Amino acid sequence: MKERELNRRLQASIEKVFSVYLGEATSSIVYSHLENCFHLKKKDILHDPSRFAVCLEEIFGPAVKVILNGITKELAENLNIQFKSNGFEERMKEALTMLTEE
Repeated sequence: MKERELNRRLQASIEKVFSVYLGEATSSIVYSHLENCFHLKKKDILHDPSRFAVCLEEIFGPAVKVILNGITKELAENLNIQFKSNGFEERMKEALTMLTEE
């Protein structure tokens, strides 16, 4: 799988989780806040998952764990894979490595 496709699926997973957990209006606000306050664009999340996680933690505090776990669960289902690692950052790196090697 190409990196572009992985990024598209990651964004779709994030959108779904944000929509379900936060609602569509709040989801749009979070994306705007990420870009305007943290200078983090959607397309950059795959290559900077640590920064994405830190930014979300700044916004949501301890609840970020639920959101990040939801994103990785949705991505695993979307890609039909099982992660071996724990933690959002490690799982994003694992997905990138596994799927770009195919």
